[in-house]
Amino acid sequence: MPGNSQIQHFTNTGCQFMAPCGGAVWPVNIVENFIGQSGDYDLADGALNFTTAFAVQAQLAYVSFAVDQAITETFTIWLVPLEGAGYETVIFQKNLNNERYVFFDDPQILLRAGDEIQLTCTNNNGVGETFFVVNAVGR
Repeated sequence: MPGNSQIQHFTNTGCQFMAPCGGAVWPVNIVENFIGQSGDYDLADGALNFTTAFAVQAQLAYVSFAVDQAITETFTIWLVPLEGAGYETVIFQKNLNNERYVFFDDPQILLRAGDEIQLTCTNNNGVGETFFVVNAVGR
């Protein structure tokens, strides 16, 4: 991505923790890896197009997206399967109307090793510093 994007990887191996799921707290007792990526991106540099790949089988825990100011744009989360281009599926889309935050969680989304999650956001107004986190639990 152009601009000042900074990506951070974090993994916590062998821990038990509580993960948010469907508005409730979901106990995770058999999880071996907490896998995630976070970053930031300035929409003044163009539309957001961020992709993160998963090296192990995982269950999507949540995606959070925040902006430093209210924006009117379209935010989309894509599942890009191992098979690649042409097989992408939109798993969530929100038309932001003067809004700053998006939180998405769906415990039904299972990721295979090699699957990717892609985040996109239009930049029709060309303003807004975005911050995002993609978290999953893996085995």
